[in-house]
Amino acid sequence: EAPGADIVGFEHAAKSEQDKKAIANALAVLSRPLDLFKFPEDAQCTVSNASVALEGGEEHDEEAHKGESRKDHDHDSDEKHTDGHEDHNEGSSHTEFHGEYSFNCAQPSKLTGIDFPYFAKFQNAKELEVQLITGKGSNRYEVERDAPSADLSGMM
Repeated sequence: EAPGADIVGFEHAAKSEQDKKAIANALAVLSRPLDLFKFPEDAQCTVSNASVALEGGEEHDEEAHKGESRKDHDHDSDEKHTDGHEDHNEGSSHTEFHGEYSFNCAQPSKLTGIDFPYFAKFQNAKELEVQLITGKGSNRYEVERDAPSADLSGMM
């Protein structure tokens, strides 16, 4: 989850053509998770589920790509989940982006880290909350703009 300000620079409902174009562009970028998260090539990671939604204001847009819906998704032991996250006042009418991504890695033992080009795509984004689910358990941690990578050594 991320406030609209992190992704498009504003949180109000899109009214102008420029705002609507910014939201459409952001949804397109957010719908390409392999452009946002970079895995070691040897891990052979692919997208198993990607869903992106815009909520808030007067509109609700949603796109689901490359996989089944969240409720139908099966969590395999070698999957990784990354969720954009920022604190947000639930009672407000601000625009908020929701993204959920799952990846399957054919060689999970070679998944030693993740880089986050996400921060280069969204200049106002400050942090991401990452949830890692493997056969060794699950971990949740934050990745920040200042250190846009995560060391996963020993987690697979």
